[in-house]
Amino acid sequence: MALITPLRRRRELERLPIMEFEVAQLGNLCPEDADEAKSLVPSVALPNLDGEPRSIDSAALTEVLQQICDCRQFD
Repeated sequence: MALITPLRRRRELERLPIMEFEVAQLGNLCPEDADEAKSLVPSVALPNLDGEPRSIDSAALTEVLQQICDCRQFD
């Protein structure tokens, strides 16, 4: 798995249907997988502000989070 820069980490998280503050929280807390992310930042598992369900792919979220954690180990 290739290491990614901090800016790219943020962009990868921003591609997911999550709010800006959730991107910041996930980037700072560095959960290892989608389940941990949803436990630490419960709003990730909730519908958006309009009440519409968000289609957050847990596998994609886990992949991005693992890349972030891998990169932090080498920073």
